[in-house]
Amino acid sequence: EKEVVEEPMETFSDIDDDEVEDYLHTNEESQLKEIIWRAMNKEYLETQAAKEANEKAAEEAAIAAGRDPEAEKLAEAERKKRRKRKKDAGVSEQNPADSATDAAKKMLATKKQLSSKINYDALADLFESDAPEGGKKAGKALPKPIVPTGLPKVGKKGAERGKGLTA
Repeated sequence: EKEVVEEPMETFSDIDDDEVEDYLHTNEESQLKEIIWRAMNKEYLETQAAKEANEKAAEEAAIAAGRDPEAEKLAEAERKKRRKRKKDAGVSEQNPADSATDAAKKMLATKKQLSSKINYDALADLFESDAPEGGKKAGKALPKPIVPTGLPKVGKKGAERGKGLTA
């Protein structure tokens, strides 16, 4: 049998009334705060009022036409759900890529251009390949690395101590 331990009820007796009153606004402070909030959010409030007026007008038009506005709202919500499910299903039905290269190729083949900052032609050129050589796909040859010239040479021991620079 478990012993039930009851904790004493919180009474807030340790909190000073003056301290609590510092946190609470007076009626005047509340009204001023509301006026400031409404002034700062005037555009939002106008937009919301316009939306509500449009919804009410659409509802009244539906009633006047003999349609059930609630049924129309439910039907619209169901259409949105179906669209979302179709969109999600297209993504989940694809086979996962075996490598990053395969994933990039699939993205190039299936997706529309995602950004104006990406050179899609150059990206596609990266994945163009010749006929397979030795069981592996041969891509374009990599450019030769740029080797800086005219830099001072550093010997092994000098590099460790910061000495040994020669021109």
